[in-house]
Amino acid sequence: MKNKSRVTDFDKQVGINIHALREVAFLTQEQIAAHLGVTFQQIQKYERGVNRLPLKSAQELAYLFKVPITALLPDDTASSHNKWDSLKALSTDRDFRKLVAIWERIDDPAVKHILIKLLRQALHLLHPLPAPPKR
Repeated sequence: MKNKSRVTDFDKQVGINIHALREVAFLTQEQIAAHLGVTFQQIQKYERGVNRLPLKSAQELAYLFKVPITALLPDDTASSHNKWDSLKALSTDRDFRKLVAIWERIDDPAVKHILIKLLRQALHLLHPLPAPPKR
């Protein structure tokens, strides 16, 4: 008899996508956990693909990350195409190209770390986290 609760490669890829989206959004596991009403350890398990993500949590994460829920799913032709379109759009943005050129000239990892922290703080000031849904 097959165990229905067994975690699959699909679940692992969902976890990888959650981790990537969290990193892009400059959010901690604790912040995500507070939004979902779970522990940060549960977020770790989702990201490692050890536990399956409930559909309601997937919906709340998509809202939090400001992405369609399909962005959490493993890559398929449609999502890969959308990611490519996003990359193409960035590559044509003059300010983004300037930022990349400046970034490439910075040799000191400590300076890069400080700049990332500064950008995260600015992002959170400009776009605070939405309030967690009422339970």
